[in-house]
Amino acid sequence: MSTWNDRPRSDPLRGGFTLIEVLVVIAIIGLLIALLLPAVQAAREAARDLHCKNNLKQLGLALHGYHDVHGSFPPGLLNSAWPPTGPDFERRSWMPTILPYIGQQPLYDKIEAHMQSGGGYPWYAPDTSSAIATVVCPSDPAGPKTYGVGGTPVSEGFHGNYALCLGSTVLNPADDLTGTRRDGLFFALSRVRFGDVLDGTSQTLMGGEIVVVRDLDDRADTRGRYLDALHGGTLFTTLQPPNTDVGDKGDYCIPISRAPCQPLGGDLIAHYLRSYHPGHVNTLYADGSVRRLADTVAPNVVRAAGTRAGGEIISGE
Repeated sequence: MSTWNDRPRSDPLRGGFTLIEVLVVIAIIGLLIALLLPAVQAAREAARDLHCKNNLKQLGLALHGYHDVHGSFPPGLLNSAWPPTGPDFERRSWMPTILPYIGQQPLYDKIEAHMQSGGGYPWYAPDTSSAIATVVCPSDPAGPKTYGVGGTPVSEGFHGNYALCLGSTVLNPADDLTGTRRDGLFFALSRVRFGDVLDGTSQTLMGGEIVVVRDLDDRADTRGRYLDALHGGTLFTTLQPPNTDVGDKGDYCIPISRAPCQPLGGDLIAHYLRSYHPGHVNTLYADGSVRRLADTVAPNVVRAAGTRAGGEIISGE
């Protein structure tokens, strides 16, 4: 006589998953990941973009602080573009002059002590290859660039992602090879004051983003090179809109898809606003405001924003 416990069990809930069911689950998980990944990437880029804007805001405060103390903005270059006037070993850009205003007083003191001692080029000073977070945009995969190839036995110093506006032309046209008479806020040996900004501080570009390109073993790219800035890589022109297909022009330029180059040469130097942000660059205006500038901005609008006293009417960006 059989009992209830002796009966065979056929509970369907005790069975395993079929192969089809497993594949369906995997497909659903893959689909969810595919849907979520762009959102995660977009959120990360939004955070990097905000970080970049905050850096530009800090630079604006630093440049205003420098103006308050010295009565003008710092020179875009501490030498003329070509031929270099004054001591050839200067070669510094605007960036080392504002180090005290971005929390880098010790580095500023080291560079000044080195220059006053007659030690030669500024990149021979201690710690000049150390990254400075305020001038690094986290969206640039090549940054921070802490080593630069040059004609000296040491690195030519730290490179960063922010440049200042020389105006709406090349740095050294035929009628101004020294680059000392440009129409923006920062150029060779410039000393522009707020009173010179006749177009209005809210309408005049002060700074913006560039991308850096890592040097090869025997080839240098000078874009963002702050301590050997003779080649104009820390100044940009508004001659072309942001992220233009027109290549940058300089003595030392390594082309990449995001930052193409024209044939090398020290004449007609021009570097343009560029970034890895989708569809725009971040820019700093003379009033200290930070704004997006779209890649699709009309060429005449961006050119007008680069001049300090051009008298243009900017209807929109």
